[in-house]
Amino acid sequence: IKLSNFYIFFACITIALNIRNRGNLAEIKQLFQFKDYFIQFYEWVFVLSILFLLAVSAWRCFYTPPTPRDIIVGAELLAKYAVKEGTIISSVFTNTMHASDNNIFKPPYPLCLQIVYKLAGFEFGKLWLTKNVVFFVILLYHILKEKLHPVLVGIFMILFIAIPEMYAYTFMILYDYSNAIFFAIGVYFTQKYFEKRELNVLIFSALMMGIATYIRSETLYFVAFGAVLLFLHEVKYNRIQAIINCFYFLFIPSLFYAIWFFVFMKFYMPVSYDVAGQINSNIFDWNNFYELFKELNKTLIFGKNTLNYYSHFIGIFLISTIANFTIFRNTSGWQLLAWVLILYLGYAILIHLLPSVVIEMSVKRGFFKLFPIMLIYFSYNRFFLWISEKIYEWEYR
Repeated sequence: IKLSNFYIFFACITIALNIRNRGNLAEIKQLFQFKDYFIQFYEWVFVLSILFLLAVSAWRCFYTPPTPRDIIVGAELLAKYAVKEGTIISSVFTNTMHASDNNIFKPPYPLCLQIVYKLAGFEFGKLWLTKNVVFFVILLYHILKEKLHPVLVGIFMILFIAIPEMYAYTFMILYDYSNAIFFAIGVYFTQKYFEKRELNVLIFSALMMGIATYIRSETLYFVAFGAVLLFLHEVKYNRIQAIINCFYFLFIPSLFYAIWFFVFMKFYMPVSYDVAGQINSNIFDWNNFYELFKELNKTLIFGKNTLNYYSHFIGIFLISTIANFTIFRNTSGWQLLAWVLILYLGYAILIHLLPSVVIEMSVKRGFFKLFPIMLIYFSYNRFFLWISEKIYEWEYR
């Protein structure tokens, strides 16, 4: 592992991806002419506020070292020694204190990025996270603006970015924010497949789910529930094709999972890790499930610390969704709500199956996946679409 090898590797990939796509240069040139995009004067209030929040996050990401324990004794530790010794299989694994920690066995997404950025001269690495966040915010802004008035888009984006717990992880590197990004993109393009029924869109969503699985391995568990949702939606058209599409949707994330846990963990890593040993030995104890489910709701959804963790975002989502169903009787985008339920109930089951999944740590951060999906659903919510129409009527009368 050294910088020159990375430069050669990246250059080869760049050439391979563009050797037959010289037309892309013309598209990029046209894109940066900004002919098809116009920002209204009043939008700048929100755009500048968003830029300020992102600038503070980017500066802290650049200026402060990694602080979460999971990363310090995991990916950051391995990256430090990999840069120093030129290999991921370093003296970390011969040190009893280090090798006894499970964090070194977590998927290597942040590990690889930390290695590359440290080799490039960034002492703390980390700036890859800022890139993820900035481009995700741009994507969400455009998704919302397709249907909603810019004033509503600006308000929703500020509320989303400023979710307290989530904003903190825009500059404290860990797995969860990046996992939420790719999972949400996967959900969004799955929704687009439901609307357009184009196979390439479904395969792209499966690819995004694969990357999300590569970041946090339990994502595959939620993808399996999503495959059931996909099958129920597709079976009314063609049962055989529904099975094939579910295979695509499950196979790609499973491949990402297998690369790490069945190839690298088994044949490359010098220390074994017993995944099966993490499962609850008494999975049919329903009283335990009920107590954990009650604790989950009390701690994260309806508890006194909910505002400290997630501000008012959950409340806004619940009230607006109820209004959407009761007043407007609108079911558009119901698949997004199904994903919200998959995550909510899925984590309730997961904390019962895996005692190592702690509500105030793993689940609190795992719920990051909920918020971009809720945000995207706002653009399907008839209540907000009605408000947008009224604003446009007032604006242009």
